Amino acid sequence: ILVILAVFAYTFYGFDVESFLEAIASIEPLDLVPILLFEATYYLSHAVAFWLLCKKLFRLSFWEALGGSMLAWLLDILLPGAFIEGDVARAIFLRTKGDWPRAVSYTIFFRFLINITMVFFIVLSSLLALNLLKFYTQYFLLYMGVVTATLLASTLLYLFLWKPQIVKRGIVGIARRLKARSLDKFEKDVDAFFMHVAETSKDFNPANIYLWGAIAFLLLQWISGIMTPYFSLKAIGVEVNVLLIAPGYTILT
Repeated sequence: ILVILAVFAYTFYGFDVESFLEAIASIEPLDLVPILLFEATYYLSHAVAFWLLCKKLFRLSFWEALGGSMLAWLLDILLPGAFIEGDVARAIFLRTKGDWPRAVSYTIFFRFLINITMVFFIVLSSLLALNLLKFYTQYFLLYMGVVTATLLASTLLYLFLWKPQIVKRGIVGIARRLKARSLDKFEKDVDAFFMHVAETSKDFNPANIYLWGAIAFLLLQWISGIMTPYFSLKAIGVEVNVLLIAPGYTILT
């Protein structure tokens, strides 16, 4: 919330309301078409990726996946928590179609795919715009920090999915230090949970064609994400190379 308030304060400091209204008034109705098209594509491609990943195990229809995906987006927008609440909503939604270990595993793997495709898109778009990124040098540390943090987060997600015993030992170790009640039962429950996680993670292999479909639609989501601000700027007469939008946009995300 503090970050959002700071962004608002920075945005509206010295804000010229008259120029803003003039810019809005200059927009032609047809200029809104590509903006709305790519904004819709952004959310729909995200939902399709979620559907392709989960449809086989959880027997999801596309409309169910779209509803669950939009509910997660709604919580992400209403509650500023770095997409955590959206992932919680996705896990709860999948729980209505299966058990907790599978619901949590698929939610975490979906977040893993989002992180990896985002880093790939940041790096690729930056390389394509390398000769245009002179003004990005002042943000280099922030830029690298975001990429590094995302990769580290992806590493933690990888450990949860493919090395669950490491995570299990950490959780049980913390419980022992805290002297949790019913420790034996807790250890058995944690062990059973991660056994299911290990079994579910076998679904996430390169031979799964739906997995590649999910990756393709997540990349389409990132592309749509930069086209919306591109056409928004174009609608008010601001010409900018679309490649310059990509690194900053994905860093903010």
